[in-house]
Amino acid sequence: MANLPVLDEKSLERINVVERVKGEIVEATDKKEEDIKYLNEEELETLFTYLKEHNPFYYMLCLLLFETGCRVSEARKLKFKDINYKENTIKLINLKQRRICYKTLPISDNLKFYLRNWEADRNFTKTDYVLAKRPNKEAITIQAIDEFLRKTFKKIFGKGYNDKAHAHTFRHSRAIFNLNHGMDIAKLKIFLGHSSYRNTFIYLKYANADLFDTVQRINGEINF
Repeated sequence: MANLPVLDEKSLERINVVERVKGEIVEATDKKEEDIKYLNEEELETLFTYLKEHNPFYYMLCLLLFETGCRVSEARKLKFKDINYKENTIKLINLKQRRICYKTLPISDNLKFYLRNWEADRNFTKTDYVLAKRPNKEAITIQAIDEFLRKTFKKIFGKGYNDKAHAHTFRHSRAIFNLNHGMDIAKLKIFLGHSSYRNTFIYLKYANADLFDTVQRINGEINF
């Protein structure tokens, strides 16, 4: 997988919000289930390597979902005018129960490359949806994305991965990835756009890859 953009303090401040949009009220809450379905880093590497070789569109789509940790319903609303190629950022809608806000996130050079090529190759305008297959069309449906993932996961990983074969898996995977790479829970809450820590805390029980090393290090500092 390509190197991901660094989420520094300045970037995280920009994520935290920005403008309120009047009008449509959209309910979009994360699953509050205890059994989170996600891919570990080895599985992500396998999946992205396959997609990059066999389906550039879905490689771009899945990389977008993973890098930003956004909900697929939010990704479907992304338009090319929301991408700043000069600053390597995108502005994503942050759907919540009572209001709609936007957050600005950094993206990698790799994702920018695929987004820019997709825009140019299909002659999209700035008002077109990024996840549309043709200009002046709606973004690909969630059902179509999940159907593709079901077939692809079965081909790559086998039947045992059917419960992970959906778009929201990338949001879960990125949350756990961030924790395993040192992001604290407060920053993760902002990154994911959670309104409550209750949703964010769920990921803590999965992010214990370095628990043994951490406990061992702390034990070495005990002097009594």
